[in-house]
Amino acid sequence: MIFLSQIQNILPIERLYQKAEEVIDDNRFQEIYSIKDFSHLLNRTLNWVEYVKKIIEQEEDIKVKKSILNKISLFYIPDKIDVSILKKLNTSQIKALELLRNYLINQGKFSADEIQNKIFQIAKVELKIKPKVVFEAIYLIILGKKYGPRLGPFLSILDKDWLLDRLELKDK
Repeated sequence: MIFLSQIQNILPIERLYQKAEEVIDDNRFQEIYSIKDFSHLLNRTLNWVEYVKKIIEQEEDIKVKKSILNKISLFYIPDKIDVSILKKLNTSQIKALELLRNYLINQGKFSADEIQNKIFQIAKVELKIKPKVVFEAIYLIILGKKYGPRLGPFLSILDKDWLLDRLELKDK
């Protein structure tokens, strides 16, 4: 719910509901949560996330801040990719994003582990670069910063069409 509440700006409620149903994998999901109940729960979760962000901002002790941030994935997905970010990407990173996009186009559904493993394969085997370089490029394109939540689970919860569009750098 924490992840889903933070991607409300890129997906409609119906798609978020569908994603939750896929992740929870409970045959009774629709019986337990109507879309109205789910929407209410999402908004309550987002309110909690915003409250935690304020606590982190006000916290002066760096160790306490890091401790909180290690327990919760806080992020924001900008509507568009900042053009200055595209200029920061090197040729290997651009190629890695292209390879990832091509992989996703040819995949039906993908699990968190499958996508995580594919990113490592693209980096180590196909491009012979450090995986960190590829991870940073993906985070930059999606979040506008070099880090974020654990990438496999994060990408698996995003809408595939949205992700493919975001990884299409030629039109940006």
